[in-house]
Amino acid sequence: MKKIMIITIFFISNIMYSQKENVEFENLENHLYKTEIIQVDSINQTELQKKFKKIASRLFVNLDKIIVNETGNQIVLNYILTTKNLPKTSWNVRIVSEFKDSRMRLQIYDLGNVYIPSGQYTPTWNESSFYVTNNKRATKRRRNKIMSEWMQSVDNLIEKLKNELNKPIKKDDW
Repeated sequence: MKKIMIITIFFISNIMYSQKENVEFENLENHLYKTEIIQVDSINQTELQKKFKKIASRLFVNLDKIIVNETGNQIVLNYILTTKNLPKTSWNVRIVSEFKDSRMRLQIYDLGNVYIPSGQYTPTWNESSFYVTNNKRATKRRRNKIMSEWMQSVDNLIEKLKNELNKPIKKDDW
């Protein structure tokens, strides 16, 4: 009877502390987190692109440094997002924004970790040697927290973009 109880307790504790396979990524192979389509009332493609750049310049410190590519209907941004859960890690994130009249599509990708130099008790981690979905640096108990924090940060950014894009344009003559 004691053996059965010990085995049962062992399995229950293992299940409670194991990482949940609740990965909410749209495409794990490409590390695509989410695709979001934002509808904006009666605005053409070029004006929507200008408005997006204006909003992004307020959200990011130096927009010129994070714009990787800009074409007629697409802007690609690479920025660094830092998660605070231990071990504190910085991640490369790519936003591909495509524009059409009255709507835009955002695709958010996890590009992996930034370069982490070795410390006294830690190894060197090359850039993109692990991703938020397979975080080799964190212990099992913290991986899900770090991934949740990463997803929450990206979702907050998408919400900010949606809210700002749908605000009416003010005609200020200051």
